[in-house]
Amino acid sequence: MARYEAPQNDNARLALLSRAVITHEQEISMGKRYISTETIQAANTLIPVYEENINAKSIYLGKRSERIKAKNDSLILLECYVRDFWEVAKRQISRLNMPPQLYHYYHLNLNGKVPKPTARREWLAIAAKLIDGDTRVAAQGYSTMSNPSAKDLEAILTKAKNEASKVAMADRNYDIAQEKIEKLRPQANQIITDIMAELRFNLRKKDKASRRRIMRSYGVRFKYQSSEAATSDIPEETEV
Repeated sequence: MARYEAPQNDNARLALLSRAVITHEQEISMGKRYISTETIQAANTLIPVYEENINAKSIYLGKRSERIKAKNDSLILLECYVRDFWEVAKRQISRLNMPPQLYHYYHLNLNGKVPKPTARREWLAIAAKLIDGDTRVAAQGYSTMSNPSAKDLEAILTKAKNEASKVAMADRNYDIAQEKIEKLRPQANQIITDIMAELRFNLRKKDKASRRRIMRSYGVRFKYQSSEAATSDIPEETEV
């Protein structure tokens, strides 16, 4: 049997409200009224605000995705620079016969084995340690790293940190948009509930198939059992 399916997301709620208002105006022009003026006015008042916030949420979600991609790309680049820096450090310490203890300044074991971070954000901390370590090596009179240099690495680290901070801001903007939608959602649900109650009452004298057809014109959706074709019309089993 077909049963009324309440909207499950904000776009579906907005679609039902908008369709109900349009259909109501068409029905009024033909001398029919199935929904009260009060309910339609409430829908008309909510629709532009609801739509604006839904669109804003979508925009912020897109920007958030862009910022996350930019952050991930910057971390991948940072990881590449750190690995190159390690290779340079190992070769230079060996080539110039520098003390093995200098490995510690470059976050390496005495045998030159490199760390294996399990999270991308760990590369931020490692890069900072390498830059600091290179400064300490210079202070002891040894040659610093080059190609990439600590200055090169610092520029990439700064970029990665900036991208990470932009993600935090994008997250916050998206959260604010979500909060605004959440405040409007109960109102949308209540108006939809009122629309359904009024449609059920004003269409009560019509047969079930007619009630369902009219309700559909108001944006109401019905859910069918998996074994029932969506085009079927069985009035005696239809519940609206």
